[in-house]
Amino acid sequence: MMHALIENNVITALRDAPAGGAWEDGEWLDFTDPAVLSEWEERHGWVAVVETPRPADTETVEHDETVVLVDGVPTQTWTARPWNVAEIADRGARLARAADREAVRALVDGINASIQEAKDAKAAAQAAIGAVAPTTVPQVWARVKDLAKAVRDTDNALIGAEQGVKALAKYVRDQ
Repeated sequence: MMHALIENNVITALRDAPAGGAWEDGEWLDFTDPAVLSEWEERHGWVAVVETPRPADTETVEHDETVVLVDGVPTQTWTARPWNVAEIADRGARLARAADREAVRALVDGINASIQEAKDAKAAAQAAIGAVAPTTVPQVWARVKDLAKAVRDTDNALIGAEQGVKALAKYVRDQ
């Protein structure tokens, strides 16, 4: 919450409400107690500012904050103004950084998915190997086919992870 110091019907200072407390005349004032804070503000001329919601900025307009006296009450107001050149550049850079972070997240998510796929395929291969205790030729042949499929799946997943790592490295290098 913001507070204003009003002297001779003019706002001379603004500040956030004091937090915690303060020593005054050898006594500790606990500002977490609203009554203590209110009494302290009155003694020192600080008045709570009536805060208003900030309007949403648009592609062409930003809002600047001011605090003015409205019928003797300090009130937060917002004034629309066009973005300046530096703010447009800063906003563009910020949006580009956000897009970069999203692109990297997507690459990392793809790599993690490929790694998980490889782990799942490895577990399937281990299960196939563990199940090779058959006594007939058809059972052995079925287990060999299961093992070959698991190995192929593991290879495909590792290839996917490798491609993801290469894509991430290229992306980082290009930046």
